[in-house]
Amino acid sequence: MVDIKLLRSSPRAEKSLPDNKRPSRIASRHGFAEEDLRQAIELLFFAYRDMTAGPDEMLAGIGLGRAHHRAIHFIGRNPGLTVADLLVILRISKQSLARVLKDVVERELVRQIRDEGDQRRRPLYLTEQGITLETDLSAVQQERLAKAFAVAGPAAVEGWRAMLETLVDPADRGRLAHAAERRTTFARGAGDVEVAVAARTKTLQQQ
Repeated sequence: MVDIKLLRSSPRAEKSLPDNKRPSRIASRHGFAEEDLRQAIELLFFAYRDMTAGPDEMLAGIGLGRAHHRAIHFIGRNPGLTVADLLVILRISKQSLARVLKDVVERELVRQIRDEGDQRRRPLYLTEQGITLETDLSAVQQERLAKAFAVAGPAAVEGWRAMLETLVDPADRGRLAHAAERRTTFARGAGDVEVAVAARTKTLQQQ
């Protein structure tokens, strides 16, 4: 028979239990019901799970994963992004990012070009194959979002965007605005940049 005494909690164990009243205090302090906040957390989980499901399946088919998708996405959205910038965005270790970049570079999805003005900088760009993959992955998520936006309506979409932007750390909100401006500038001179990248790639191949 099981000794019931062994199932009793020790005083030390009871002291280590979390403060179960903390969530209700947080909710009341901000004027929201705890259950509403818990439901919002669950919605974020399920929405993220389903938003990434399609790309995850596509990536698994070619031996890549979500970390590769994030790198490809941000490099595609910010041509010329440096490794240092990508580290700040992804918040992963240098070792982890090095493994991810090694994979995508070896598969010719991403190219690193030495900056002639600063040899320490190696801006990152998607190759044609990388652009195709990023476009395919994004299309799956865009389709899901477009359907959700159509159902929710413009007012709900604006509220949703405002909520997400507020959830982002203040430092990264500025980064998002700067990235949008940078993409616009890049788009204007995209032809010149592509010519420069192609020329540099050809030079490296000849060495």
